[in-house]
Amino acid sequence: MEQFIRDYIIQHFLHNDLFSKNQFGFLKGRSTMLQLLHIMEEWTAALEKGGQINTIYADFEKDFGTTSFIIFKNCIVIILT
Repeated sequence: MEQFIRDYIIQHFLHNDLFSKNQFGFLKGRSTMLQLLHIMEEWTAALEKGGQINTIYADFEKDFGTTSFIIFKNCIVIILT
């Protein structure tokens, strides 16, 4: 059931071009390793120009792993309507 919902949501987002070009991690060809390489290039360029870098990274895996299915389903229904 979870796989079906995930696939449906991803297809909806892909079909409606809702993913940011900065979205990585669960899309084909957009791995987290690719994201790290991409951001390292941006950081290096910024630092070489004398800039600074501020970052916030969040790991939502545990949040979604413990979210009630009913709450999750209701949120998805709201998002997709």
